[in-house]
Amino acid sequence: MSYTLHSHQTLLQNIRECMELCQQVIEPTLGPLGMDMAIFSQHQHSNQCISNDGATLLKTIPMESASCILLSRISLLQDKLIGDGTTSVVIFSCELLNQARYLIENRNIHPSLIIRGYQIATEKCKEWLKAYVLNSNDDESIKSLIRTSMQSKIISQYENTFVELLFNVFKEKREQFNVHPSKEFNLFFFSSIGNDMNKTSIFNGIIIDNLSNVNHSQLVLNDVKVLMCKSEELNGTFVNRIFNTKMNLDSSEASQVDYKNIIKICDQLIEMNIGAVFNVGIGIHKVAQEYLKEKGIFCAGFLDFNNAQKLAVIANCVITSSLKNPKSCGCISKLTVASNDSSSSIEIIQNDKHSHPKYIWNSIRIVGPSVEICNEIHRSIHDCMSVLNISREGPLGICPGGGATFMYLSKCIRKLSYPNNLQLILEAYANALEIIPVVLSRNMGYDSSNVLSQLRSTTLSHMGVDSNDEGICNQLENQVIEPVQLIVSILERSLEFNEMILRIDENVYIKPYQSDVARK
Repeated sequence: MSYTLHSHQTLLQNIRECMELCQQVIEPTLGPLGMDMAIFSQHQHSNQCISNDGATLLKTIPMESASCILLSRISLLQDKLIGDGTTSVVIFSCELLNQARYLIENRNIHPSLIIRGYQIATEKCKEWLKAYVLNSNDDESIKSLIRTSMQSKIISQYENTFVELLFNVFKEKREQFNVHPSKEFNLFFFSSIGNDMNKTSIFNGIIIDNLSNVNHSQLVLNDVKVLMCKSEELNGTFVNRIFNTKMNLDSSEASQVDYKNIIKICDQLIEMNIGAVFNVGIGIHKVAQEYLKEKGIFCAGFLDFNNAQKLAVIANCVITSSLKNPKSCGCISKLTVASNDSSSSIEIIQNDKHSHPKYIWNSIRIVGPSVEICNEIHRSIHDCMSVLNISREGPLGICPGGGATFMYLSKCIRKLSYPNNLQLILEAYANALEIIPVVLSRNMGYDSSNVLSQLRSTTLSHMGVDSNDEGICNQLENQVIEPVQLIVSILERSLEFNEMILRIDENVYIKPYQSDVARK
């Protein structure tokens, strides 16, 4: 079947755009010795990004090409489903496109037939992986999985510290799931700027910074009953203004009514034995702050919703609009308030982390010298924990890393025999699988053609790129492993992306609609 459609130039242009993005931005970041990319915006107040995570880079870079936007969505989907492999899925997807471009230009093969061949190869690879996978769920395999996942990340320089930290989080999570299988797991993060990364640790609570509407500058409370609300009553402005307008009160009389209402509400909180009050997104009137301060009660207004959700889980309480519902209150073990010249911070400790009826939670205090490094540590920990989440149910299916699994699949495909052009397409798919060990060795400074030649000629199993010395080695013996679900997801996402791109016959750009009124 020959490909003679007049509009194939659009398809080839889409492929070239994806290849350019992949080769210039994504490929140099793959592997334990991959480089980081720094992305800076022209806008003065925009955040800068320094990362080697494929999904993060593609999400940050502004794009106009439709095919590149689709490529970024595939990477984001990989990040959402698995949490890792976002760089590999982009590289493999683009190499499949590159092989398809060769088949179209030099063999005149129709894109629909190429898609069919890719579908056959993907299904065969998934079948071979079922026999290739090793089932293991012991502690050493879990630690090796964490170590492999963090090899290409910023936290790898403190490998032992972070392996133990993440393993302890995962172990506690697994134990709680055995007791409470219906609960969901939440992992909270907060950052502390100005110290070494190896100070990152598990924290039984949370620290909330940059609070401005608080009534204590220094305070320590133990066994605190907490009320989280979203109420205008403590603010003393919106509801009271409506009330005063209807009653036709002058300003002095209105102020007295406001104060009496606020004091009445505060007395109700005191009767409920509330020790800390958080008003979400709304301020707290100065009269309420001073009155509660005299009674030894802490209050904070304008708490952002993100921190409010975390605090609600930690304290086992509900964000309520009513101040008279004692069932919505929670409890924390210790609350510490500290202030500087411009803002306050609170440290909340919760010793009973398993009291919430719906959630299991844990918290990690990220420490780093700058905001950008703390953000990258956060992304790295998130990726590692996402990979571990795969092993929640049943034994963990593992396979060798370092490109060994991709080489195994490539060799298996080359043994297949199909008629006519399908054989050429399968050969192209096998060539595309080899791109992962090729890019890995190139980023390590090795001669990629020499390493690929060794991988093709070896008869030993589980052989991949050696990260310690130029050449190849047994990845299982070196404890370089990754979950088989990650490989399967890379194959499936790459197939989906190629099906989308190879079916595009023409790009049509539509300008935003502008009415006749707007033109005038």
